[in-house]
Amino acid sequence: MHKTIKVSVNNEHIKKLTNSKTPYEPLMELLWNALDADASEVEITIHKNDALKCVESIEVLDNGHGMSSQFIDDYFGNFGDNHKEKLKQSPTGRFFHGKKGYGRYKALSICSKAVWEFYQNKLPNFRLQLTKNDPGNVDIDIDEKNNTESKYGVKVTLLDINDKFCNTLSDDEKLINKIASQFCVYLNTYKDIGSVSKVGVN
Repeated sequence: MHKTIKVSVNNEHIKKLTNSKTPYEPLMELLWNALDADASEVEITIHKNDALKCVESIEVLDNGHGMSSQFIDDYFGNFGDNHKEKLKQSPTGRFFHGKKGYGRYKALSICSKAVWEFYQNKLPNFRLQLTKNDPGNVDIDIDEKNNTESKYGVKVTLLDINDKFCNTLSDDEKLINKIASQFCVYLNTYKDIGSVSKVGVN
């Protein structure tokens, strides 16, 4: 008797990717995703609550090409099988940094909930949500109306920030230095990129 089984990836395996000793690696992965999408401007915004001495949320906003809702299953549904590995380069010729699609799960080492909002001209906007407790299930909401206004490609919002990273994320100068050291060579290679910046907001 011959039998074929399909191997699936369970939540426990995915959760192993949500561990990081510092918040820098997950944030850098989100920045790389934006640059792989041909963004020329990327902005990190840290929303702080000084009274409670905590970071309430983090936003990463870029003006890259985003993603069409027709590629949701390929990008978020096929774990470890990413379109970047097949294409090698972005539409404008930039070499891809990420290739396996694991980076998005790293965001969950900073927070318990991560939300992606995709905007692409003349196509429906849509929203995806991952949670640390159940990373294997992706909640998706697709807008019925086509996007005609937003100049942005993707906005990622990290919510319910892990308390152990609050002090580190509040150190603006250190984060800026980390970004500068990580991307200096890349920015020197691709002159069309205007800025990769960090802005703190109370």
